[in-house]
Amino acid sequence: MNGARRLMADTTCGTKEDNVQKTLGRKTVAIDLSGGNPEMDYAQAEHTYKQFITFTKISIVFLVVLLAGMAFFLT
Repeated sequence: MNGARRLMADTTCGTKEDNVQKTLGRKTVAIDLSGGNPEMDYAQAEHTYKQFITFTKISIVFLVVLLAGMAFFLT
């Protein structure tokens, strides 16, 4: 158990200031691409992620409206 604690203490990911940068008053995670795969299309991956987040938000709003409508009309 002592070895596991020591291992966890030795594997730090940096300070909060190193990993997070402020952009327009919002906190965003800094991405270091220096050790990444050169064949990876990071711009396309980021675009796909943004589309996924947008779809998720729209789905949540739709489900809330659907449940509210069901509660109103079916009770």
